[in-house]
Amino acid sequence: MNIDLIIQGPVDGKNAFLSHMDNICKQFNRVIISTWDSDDQQEWSSKLSKHDNVTIVSQELPPRPESKTGAPYTGITGDSTFYWACLSTYNGLLESTAEYIVKMRSDEYYENFSVLKKELRKSKNKFVFGNIFYKLLWLKRPYHLGDHVYATRKDVILNGIQAALEYYNGGAFSKEEDYYAKEIDQNIHCAEIVLAQMYLIGLGVPREDWDYYVHGEGFVTFKKYFKSVDINMMGDYLARWAAANTTFSPRVNPFVRHEWDR
Repeated sequence: MNIDLIIQGPVDGKNAFLSHMDNICKQFNRVIISTWDSDDQQEWSSKLSKHDNVTIVSQELPPRPESKTGAPYTGITGDSTFYWACLSTYNGLLESTAEYIVKMRSDEYYENFSVLKKELRKSKNKFVFGNIFYKLLWLKRPYHLGDHVYATRKDVILNGIQAALEYYNGGAFSKEEDYYAKEIDQNIHCAEIVLAQMYLIGLGVPREDWDYYVHGEGFVTFKKYFKSVDINMMGDYLARWAAANTTFSPRVNPFVRHEWDR
């Protein structure tokens, strides 16, 4: 399977994934680190030169959304890091030449990505995501995904994120003929739901089908296009709840989804 890994977010040389690059690089066509310019970038990036399938893309960190208004962005919550996550992921997607991608946060590490790849092989139109902070239902809908690590078709998620970024940057919402801008507005939906709806928009799933529910079957569209996997099936890992300064790992503090389905 032609698949790249995109590691998005800030890198300062102390990130856990940097000490596991031998293992990570063996699992992907290319590993793309999409980050922000920093004074120490030359120091940590030089240590990766032995890996011929590693690419680093970097740009100046954009302004943080103003706390009350989200300015200078449209549809972004004040003080949120969601715009940064979208943009760094987008920059990595533009660099990728693969048909499929796995996206991982730069403050995390996962040892084995085979469970994500296995699910992609079963259905190439699925968005396969790690279950960290996944909620079975949120406001009576199933779309509160885990957004820390996921695997999907590159062209679909690129299409959805690009349309969202155009809107966030003050432009017109290019998909407004078929969808409402509110579907990607973080002031209306939390970031995890926005990501799911970006994917549905990128894939072109009609809006009226998103919440299709059949008694005895559940949410039909969600089941067709989304799949959760337990991060405890990914070998050793380090997953972060940054807002609470909490780290999950299988040996010290394993993530158990039902404890967080609140």
